[in-house]
Amino acid sequence: METKQTIKPQHNVTMENRSKTIITGVQEVLSATQGGVYIKLYDGQMEISGENLKVEKLSPEEKLLIISGLVNSIKYNTLSSKNFFKKLFK
Repeated sequence: METKQTIKPQHNVTMENRSKTIITGVQEVLSATQGGVYIKLYDGQMEISGENLKVEKLSPEEKLLIISGLVNSIKYNTLSSKNFFKKLFK
């Protein structure tokens, strides 16, 4: 019996002086405000918190996201989608 493995795209985060963040491997942007950007990756979710955050570029074809603004924190979430949105809109 042969087992097929699903290969998930990797993601990378590159930050320049906390003011420009480039993320690859992005599946979709769940929410974006000046205070936070919530991203669905192929292997989980990511929350970027900061000030004056703005999505500069979103390219689903390239799985690329570029954010400008002051980044204060990046947090990975392992919550289910239901719990993630409950927390997001609390």
